[in-house]
Amino acid sequence: MDNRSYFLDETLWYKAYVVDSDSNKLTKASEILHIELLSPEGAVIRTQKQRLTESQCDGYHFF
Repeated sequence: MDNRSYFLDETLWYKAYVVDSDSNKLTKASEILHIELLSPEGAVIRTQKQRLTESQCDGYHFF
């Protein structure tokens, strides 16, 4: 992510990689990334699914 915290009307940008924990190399273990945005208290604010392309995806959320 590009920041530690966000406020209303801000955009959160992200880039995700799916890697093997042993080799730390990209893996095709999944085709879909499930994203959850949490409040400081741990409550789920939003969920999103992104299709992975070559074990990577990127996107954004508006608040």
